[in-house]
Amino acid sequence: MQDDAITLDTNIFVADGLRLESGLLARMSQFKSGSAKFILSEIMVREISNKLHERAADARKDLKKAIHASSSAQARQTACTKSFG
Repeated sequence: MQDDAITLDTNIFVADGLRLESGLLARMSQFKSGSAKFILSEIMVREISNKLHERAADARKDLKKAIHASSSAQARQTACTKSFG
């Protein structure tokens, strides 16, 4: 008896935008009832997790920059209003 298996490389998930719920990983559910098994190795789980953490850190950094820029702009606007208002 031969076992059929499907696995994907981490780069496939990255290229698909790491969309786990709606991307390629979600489409793997089509094999759920078949004889092929979808295998996600521990290495891939770690790599995908690391990529998601990197994206979250980048998003957090971008958000902090945006908040700082908004606060600075608001402070300048308030100072102008007090000076000329």
